[in-house]
Amino acid sequence: ISTKQKNYNYISRAYSYLSWADYHYNNVSNAIKNGYNAYYYADSLNCKDDLAYSCYVIGIAYSLSYDIDNTVDYYLKSINLYQQLNDTFWVSNVYKCLAEANLDHNLFEEAEKKVKEAYILDSLMNDSVSISEDLTSIAEIYLMQYYNLSQNPKETIKNAKK
Repeated sequence: ISTKQKNYNYISRAYSYLSWADYHYNNVSNAIKNGYNAYYYADSLNCKDDLAYSCYVIGIAYSLSYDIDNTVDYYLKSINLYQQLNDTFWVSNVYKCLAEANLDHNLFEEAEKKVKEAYILDSLMNDSVSISEDLTSIAEIYLMQYYNLSQNPKETIKNAKK
């Protein structure tokens, strides 16, 4: 590995960590910008691991802005790259984030599908803690659906007919 490659790798990771920090400080525009910078350096190296992580970070940043389309797009890119790397842990983790983003928009069926995907992967890894979290998330989705229906039944039924 050349010095340039090592430096780009470190720069990509540094931008990813900066994006995380911005996320935690609710600085959406910087979180997105730093995520894209991380992606740029990872892409320059064609480093799938760093590309997958930078897509994950960009997805998280977009989720802060409630931009569901970009959130989903970058999470799916991350999942695809982690699948190519056979990284089951990260695929499951990103599915859970995707489920949460769907919940933020009351997309209950999509959220449930994503948690169930994570559940299958966590079961294959025999990760009892994650399995328990997945089952709790599914229960949470059902409760949120019920609460949404009981608070706004006409709107919920109207949307269900679409």
